[in-house]
Amino acid sequence: MNMCTTSKVCRPRWSSNNVATLEGSGCVGSALRERGTWVLGEVSVETGKAILRDYIKATSVSRRLARRPARSRRASFAYSARASIRRPAISPAEAAEALLELATGGKPRAPQPAVAAANPFDHTDAQRRFRVMANVEELQRALDFPWEKWTVFLHPEQREFVERDNTGPVRVSGSAGTGKTIVASHRAAHLVRTNPDARVLLTTFSDTLANALQTKLKRLLGDEPRLAERIDVHSLNAIGLRLYKTHVGQAMIARGEIVRELVQEAASAVVGHKFGLHFILTEWEQVVDAWQLDDWEAYREVVRLGRKTRIPEPQRKVLWSIFERVRAGLKARHLITHAQLFSALATAISKNKNVVFDFVVVDEAQDISVAHVRFFAALGGGRPNALFFAGDLGQRIFQQPFSWKAMGVDIRGRSRTCSYGSTPALVRSAIQLPTNMLEATIQRANHLIA
Repeated sequence: MNMCTTSKVCRPRWSSNNVATLEGSGCVGSALRERGTWVLGEVSVETGKAILRDYIKATSVSRRLARRPARSRRASFAYSARASIRRPAISPAEAAEALLELATGGKPRAPQPAVAAANPFDHTDAQRRFRVMANVEELQRALDFPWEKWTVFLHPEQREFVERDNTGPVRVSGSAGTGKTIVASHRAAHLVRTNPDARVLLTTFSDTLANALQTKLKRLLGDEPRLAERIDVHSLNAIGLRLYKTHVGQAMIARGEIVRELVQEAASAVVGHKFGLHFILTEWEQVVDAWQLDDWEAYREVVRLGRKTRIPEPQRKVLWSIFERVRAGLKARHLITHAQLFSALATAISKNKNVVFDFVVVDEAQDISVAHVRFFAALGGGRPNALFFAGDLGQRIFQQPFSWKAMGVDIRGRSRTCSYGSTPALVRSAIQLPTNMLEATIQRANHLIA
């Protein structure tokens, strides 16, 4: 294919009827290739294939036109462009968000037809990213606005996630910096505003993150202290211990070093195996304890998602004899794990007819475990709007994949994508992973959606 040899680069110009024409001199194929790459990277596969077919057709045309004068080339390409290359009905950002919505099991919103406007800031895509100041006084008010308020600013595009009325559990996902935590904080504030006397639990993975949520909530509801009093902000472990004491009794949590010691003792007591301590410990944490398997039949039948080593039944039986000793050791010391705590708590809350929290909002939901999801399912009780999750599958580093639906939290049709704050270009750069890592991420996402 001929390449551009002039100093001027060929670029398409979009007219009001969404048709591309060419300005400048240079290689027709080069300009079309640049445009085709842009389209293939931003719209659906079907549209991309159509553009690619047009590109191949135009490439053959460019060879025939290569020896013609520049004026003749421009006229011929303008005709070809009007016949085949058309601008997508939605903007690049909207197309990327629609693809992410489909990937997470949601249904993209129907694109609104763009209306030609003299002012480019009046375009619907521009309004999603810019706020035009009408006068100096409005600009000064924005500059004088407290920085603390800007840190909890809710973009209009995100307001739908906050105020939407849902029939079941909802999950809002997005990459780092897209405003998921802001959405979760505003969702909690919205629930107490619109539901008098309701109590809301706002929780996250660690105490540090819970303190950060508490700070954001104070900035949101600083002028409404009565509303803030009805929102409980705790880390998962903190709220688990508190509710366990109320519904079950005092809990003594086994520290990590104690569990490791019990696993090591049990592995040494069982002869005839070649499993290392690290493998046995992770098998306990990610399979036996995570799923709360209490007998040999359950361990034999469990699907060991995320575990790379396949274990035949005879070796599983040897491993189970080790795990039985670990379970007996914990019971003898009157200790329980966090997974035991949340599983027992889920059972107790399910049997209790009283509602503990009317609504639950979970931030950093990518790191919750099987027992956590069972616990939240019990808190939600199948009520509308009861459960709201915000997380980033790309930051999932602690837990193995599993099906939320199997645990009682069905988010199908109510999975949303939050993309404000990180532009499509930044997201594309951030997710340029090796092929094997990308495939593993997709597999884990599919397990979560199933």
